[in-house]
Amino acid sequence: MKRIALAYSGVICTIVGLSACATQNIETSVPAPVIYMDQAAVTAYVTDKTEEYSKGAGYYGDDGTIKIRWDGKDLSGTYVIKDDGNLCMVVTEWGEQEDCQQYAEVDDKVLRFYEGQPVDSVMKEGNVLESY
Repeated sequence: MKRIALAYSGVICTIVGLSACATQNIETSVPAPVIYMDQAAVTAYVTDKTEEYSKGAGYYGDDGTIKIRWDGKDLSGTYVIKDDGNLCMVVTEWGEQEDCQQYAEVDDKVLRFYEGQPVDSVMKEGNVLESY
């Protein structure tokens, strides 16, 4: 299986690869050092929100479920935000592999880091998957 980076193009991904997911998002250079958001900050940032990906979006429910519309297909899985702030998900249709990403605030915007690469993160309030 190839890996995809879903908007943090990275939270979810196990199929295509960061470059495919980052096409809609703006790749960003980041001055070092990056200070990643902690568990509480990531929880507040993603819970009950929809994150845009290059080929769709993912909704992070407050019960640890994730619903994804990816390339016109509806997918589902679970996510957990670990003590170190990593958001890790398992998407049922992509297999059992856990896929993780991190978030950081840089210059008044939030970036998602997937496999160490930064991508602008775009969040919308609530579940707006029907618009993708």
